Amino acid sequence: MNIFFLVLVGASGIIAQVLLLREISFSAYGNELVIGAILSSWIFLESLGAYIFSLLLRRNKDKSRLYFVVLNLIFSASLPAALYFSRTFKFLFDLKPYEALGIGQVLLLSFMANLLIASSHGALFSCACSLFSSKNDKKASPVANIYALETLGTIIGGFVFTYALVTHYSSFQIAYLVALASAIVGFVFLKSFSAGRAKFLLISIFAVFIFTIIFNRPADLEKSSLKIRFGREGAVENRNSVYGNVAVTKDNKQTVFYYNGLPAVILPHPDTNLIEDFVNFPLLLSDNPKRILVIGGGIGGVISEIFKYPVDRVDYAELDPLLIEMVKKHPDELSLLELSDKRLWLSNIDGRLFLLRAVDKFDIIFLGVSGPVDLSANRLLTKEFFALVKTKLNRGGLIVFSLLGSSTYMGNELKDMNACIFNGLKDVFAYTSVIPGDYNLYIGTDSRFIKYNFNPKVIENRMKQMGITTDFLNAGYLNYRLDAARQEWFSAQLKNATKEVNTDLRPVAVYESMRLWSNKYSSGMKYIFEKVKSINLTALLILVIIATVFILVLRLKNYLKNDIQIFYPVAVTGFFGMMVMLMLSFAFQVYFGYLYQRIGFLISIFMSGAAVGSLVAGRFKTERKLLSKLFISGELLIISIISSLIVLFDKNIIFVNNYILFVFLFALPGFCVGFQFVLANSLINNNVSFKAANAGLLYAADLLGSCLSGVLAGIFFFPVIGLINSLVFLLFFKLSSLLIASLPIGQKVDFSS
Repeated sequence: MNIFFLVLVGASGIIAQVLLLREISFSAYGNELVIGAILSSWIFLESLGAYIFSLLLRRNKDKSRLYFVVLNLIFSASLPAALYFSRTFKFLFDLKPYEALGIGQVLLLSFMANLLIASSHGALFSCACSLFSSKNDKKASPVANIYALETLGTIIGGFVFTYALVTHYSSFQIAYLVALASAIVGFVFLKSFSAGRAKFLLISIFAVFIFTIIFNRPADLEKSSLKIRFGREGAVENRNSVYGNVAVTKDNKQTVFYYNGLPAVILPHPDTNLIEDFVNFPLLLSDNPKRILVIGGGIGGVISEIFKYPVDRVDYAELDPLLIEMVKKHPDELSLLELSDKRLWLSNIDGRLFLLRAVDKFDIIFLGVSGPVDLSANRLLTKEFFALVKTKLNRGGLIVFSLLGSSTYMGNELKDMNACIFNGLKDVFAYTSVIPGDYNLYIGTDSRFIKYNFNPKVIENRMKQMGITTDFLNAGYLNYRLDAARQEWFSAQLKNATKEVNTDLRPVAVYESMRLWSNKYSSGMKYIFEKVKSINLTALLILVIIATVFILVLRLKNYLKNDIQIFYPVAVTGFFGMMVMLMLSFAFQVYFGYLYQRIGFLISIFMSGAAVGSLVAGRFKTERKLLSKLFISGELLIISIISSLIVLFDKNIIFVNNYILFVFLFALPGFCVGFQFVLANSLINNNVSFKAANAGLLYAADLLGSCLSGVLAGIFFFPVIGLINSLVFLLFFKLSSLLIASLPIGQKVDFSS
């Protein structure tokens, strides 16, 4: 029965974690880089709960069963509340549904939403260590068994969430299922209590849940939260897919389809001005285009505008079939005409993968992305992707995309966001042009003749010859948009902008996009973003060296306890585990484009490695010297893994379409984390008796390292210094912990000798 309880604790934890992660990230336009920040808040609070209860259990080990029941009750009750809070958080800041949260607001939301649920889940680990330590197996460390069983639950929970729950149940239905399972665990544990206490707790648990179920059914909470989030009538439909979330609102005969919090389709009145610019300029500049490719953002105006021209075929790549399904379910005349046209070839596939597989070439490729708001969009705006596009264009073909701009003033963030993408476009195509405005229209080609067509009169004549009618593209508007003075002004704006290039493994544009939104909605983060941007690898390596020397001096002078040789490497290993998991997750999104479909699965693979590592390390009940050698061997294994990843990513060819390799790479660092944690526990407890409090402190050190890594790796390291440089920093950081771990353990160091 104890095995079942521990597995259930692990499963409920990962389901709650991923559920809240998805909901919170949708408030930031699904930006994958905030995943680290969200996970960090969870991990920090989980480590805080583990630490506090490890201290409580030192004095009150006999109350571990009571604590376990109460914590299950807190966990159960707080999950639906945390989910509701995540949905309605924007209301506190008077933000519109289509406005993204800044990084500061994401951190605040993550902390507040995870406060009770994450801390109670962390505390459950310390309680479990105390509760089940009496069941000690002489052949294995009890912490290894507990850690492995909880991790096994995490694996099962990740698979269940990914393949059984997320596409079939609403978020609140999932939350209620998890809450009910946790409540049952607490109820079973009541059997060993005295009648009075058991009766009181039983009444409390069921009173809370009966009240919740009767007065706040999952469907009611779903409707209420969406009404607060979207206002008035709320969303008429809200559904999750393996790729993201689609919400549909209707107001004054206008239907808006939100995808991951961002308006994706507006019917029947889309942004006509933007669509006409986006479609007509490249089609009029091109020479009789017949084959068109639209990657994302085609439904709801773009495709119908393209069909004004005598094209033979339009291929439309849209990743999430749920978005198209919802548009078909809530149609209007515009979308019906687009989807029914026989010239349209719709494919529910990632746009980058579509191009890799495409045999035919195209005359124009439209990128219907809304700027680099996340890695999913950014991977279509990198130098590597532009190079791929170039190989799929017919002679004289064009690539077209738009970015947020301004007709009056461009701040540094907006300049740099536009510049780093434009720099990549110029590196790939011989001829590039920008039509500046509130949205800057970018065009790239290898045909020199296009520059002769950038003439208002030429474009106007072509429109008349082809019989193209529009609402905005008249003689006056064409002169305004193509005015030479505007072109010169825009060029002057970008003259002092960044010279960096937006790439797959260093998504500078996403960082600038985060700066832009954070300055608007989290002005307190402006200083931090500006300072972090100036950080380079050299400065980080110097910081690691200084920190290492400082710790060495304090230890060798005996100002630090001798257990620092264990706690510090464990914290760095936690930092390593989180950073590698995030870096691999970001790389997975870059190469495959469907991270949200696999995130629960990939975390489960990481945790499965941790389970195996903990079980392997738990078999070693031997003398300290051998344990120390094994611990050092674990450090060396981690260093070799980091070194291998640096080489693999530097070659940049082995990962493309190599899904199996990614799965293996997620498991390997997980193995190291589990292996080192259990060995550290055996070392710090002198391999004599199991001490639950020390296990909780080690667990807290591990999680705190992960927490720090989550914030730094996701928001700053990956976009600012890039994936490879981040791994180089991690390599030096781990060399630092190896040096500290190599000091004598369990005895004072006589430095004078």
